[in-house]
Amino acid sequence: MGSSIDSLVLSYLKKHPYSKPREIADGLGFSIVTVRYSLLRLRERGLVVRTSKGYVARGYAAREPGAGEIPAPQEPGLKREIEDLKDRVSELEKTLEDVLENLSRLEKEVSELRVFVKALQGSGGVLRGRGDPFLDRLSQEKVMTISEARREASKSMGSLEYYVDKGYAVIVGDFVADKAFYEALLSRMPIRVEDINSLSAKEKILVEAMISEGIAYVDKGKEVRLA
Repeated sequence: MGSSIDSLVLSYLKKHPYSKPREIADGLGFSIVTVRYSLLRLRERGLVVRTSKGYVARGYAAREPGAGEIPAPQEPGLKREIEDLKDRVSELEKTLEDVLENLSRLEKEVSELRVFVKALQGSGGVLRGRGDPFLDRLSQEKVMTISEARREASKSMGSLEYYVDKGYAVIVGDFVADKAFYEALLSRMPIRVEDINSLSAKEKILVEAMISEGIAYVDKGKEVRLA
């Protein structure tokens, strides 16, 4: 597999001297990590040279301006070996950066998967209404401050955003509302100003937060409407 990739990379460089790893990856449809490993192998075999402008296949540099920057194949001495070693270290560092970036993404995905598995294990496959402490509390309170909601969520799934993403809760300004409670209030819009006093305390809090966040507005001092 490696030799066939190396052949494709070498062929690409013969046609496109002074290409950078990203350009090669885009041109051949390989990942940047695969291309960098291939370039390392090709350089070790003496088939590819790295310059300040990019990579070239040895012997094809004269086709592009600035070929004089490429060291001659027969250049002897310790200085040449040191420069090659520095280049290889630089390539390894770049490859390591890509690996760490991919690892970070995988760790995030694994973390999200663990949260999901924990939810299934703790609720028999159905999260809502099956003893989840945060959802039970939110269903009872209807509206909580965001700091209180985060504290309660940390005791359950560990993340308020998890419940928001799953559609169980809605963040409105500095408050978190039960999704069903929030949607029920939306369905009552527009609400006449004189009817505001008939709302529950939690409904009033939510209406004020919605107005503050621009989700709703007072129309001509008569009605509260959705924006």
